[in-house]
Amino acid sequence: MSETNPTGLEGLDPLVTLTALQMAEKLRAGEITSEQLTRAHLDRIEQVNGVLNAFLVVDAEGALAAAKEVDAARAAGEELHPLAGVPIALGTNAPTAPHQAARNLFIALTARSAFG
Repeated sequence: MSETNPTGLEGLDPLVTLTALQMAEKLRAGEITSEQLTRAHLDRIEQVNGVLNAFLVVDAEGALAAAKEVDAARAAGEELHPLAGVPIALGTNAPTAPHQAARNLFIALTARSAFG
């Protein structure tokens, strides 16, 4: 972010500007992989989280593992949930440790189920 561009959008990866529907369509069409999407979003979190402090915890390893699982399942021709592989951020307001009021995780939806 800079004075001339306070939005911090300079050099923004186009993958992080897509809607969930657009991501899902590109995943199904084979235009992108879940790993690519997840890496793009993790990179963006790394770029701006120091200023925004939106995420207290980011499970990059878990997110990438889930993304690779989705990509492998898709490559094997498995039937997947329509949003499988779309990165999402989850947050809770329940204390998980002393002085930690929220815990945010960044994950990719798994191949076998998406919340169901």
